[in-house]
Amino acid sequence: MVKFDGRDVVYSSDLPVLVGRTEIGKQVEVGVIREGKGKTLKVKIGELPEKEVAAGEEPTAPAEAPQNRLAVVVEKLTDEQRSQMELEKRGVLVRQVQKGPAAEAGIRTGDVILMINNKDVTDVAKFEAIVKDLPGNKMVPVLIQRRNSPVFLAMKIGDDD
Repeated sequence: MVKFDGRDVVYSSDLPVLVGRTEIGKQVEVGVIREGKGKTLKVKIGELPEKEVAAGEEPTAPAEAPQNRLAVVVEKLTDEQRSQMELEKRGVLVRQVQKGPAAEAGIRTGDVILMINNKDVTDVAKFEAIVKDLPGNKMVPVLIQRRNSPVFLAMKIGDDD
C-alpha cells in the first residue's frame, strides 16, 4: 500500500491533495512500492513557487518547438547522467520548457521526468506515447527528479492541448 504521512493513498489523484494540506517544511514518511517491494522514504515538504524558471531560461522562446501536448522537449539520458543521478531504467531529461502544462506544473529545464500518470517513462518514445494518451481536462501526477531528489507535481492537460 502506498502511504503519505501515515495515510493510505488509494488513487493517484489523492496525493497532490495530501501534499497540499501538509505544512511547508514538515518532514513526512512516504510509503512507495519499488520493483514490487515496499519502501519508506522521508521527504521534506517544500513550497512550489507559482512561476519558477531556472536562471537564464526563457520558457516562451525555445530554440526547438516542442511537438507534444506538454510543450517540452526531452532527450535520452546519457549513461553518465544515469550514473550521477542513480537512475537505472527510467527517465528522460527535460531540455526545454515552453509555456504550457509542464511549465504551469513547475517542470523546468534540467529536470528528469520519471513517471507521468503513474506510468514509467523509460525513453523518449515511451514519453511521447504516454503524453499522447493523457486524459484531457484532468489532473495527472508527474514524478520528476530535481537535484537528485524525487518531486511529485500535479499537471493539468487541457481538452484540446
